[in-house]
Amino acid sequence: MKDLYPPFAVLALNTDLPPSEEYTRMLSLVTNLADLGGVIVKQGIGSYNGIQEMSYIIVTNDRDGILDIARTFNQESILWVYPDRSADLFFTDTKDGQRQSVGIWHETHKAYAESLPCYSKFDGRYFVCE
Repeated sequence: MKDLYPPFAVLALNTDLPPSEEYTRMLSLVTNLADLGGVIVKQGIGSYNGIQEMSYIIVTNDRDGILDIARTFNQESILWVYPDRSADLFFTDTKDGQRQSVGIWHETHKAYAESLPCYSKFDGRYFVCE
């Protein structure tokens, strides 16, 4: 039997703001997460079609709450990873969070991850969905 893990979201924040504004956004994110009972467990970098952004792994069962936060931060989508590590992109432009299956979240080598249009890097480790 496969080990199951808690569900989590990968939420990006744009990094094109001055540091003081990025800090303010981060405080707002932490406040919103506290309201959901979510916990930021890792901060890293997400590369989305060549654009790098601050990215956060958030362990929570409240996908709809994370989608609301993503809308607040003008994000197009969140990556939702299920306990079996299958993953879906949920888009924020629809109320019900239209989704697209993107495969299985797993760790991989740096060179392979960087050859793909989208990957995440947390604690020096690279992750992709396929």
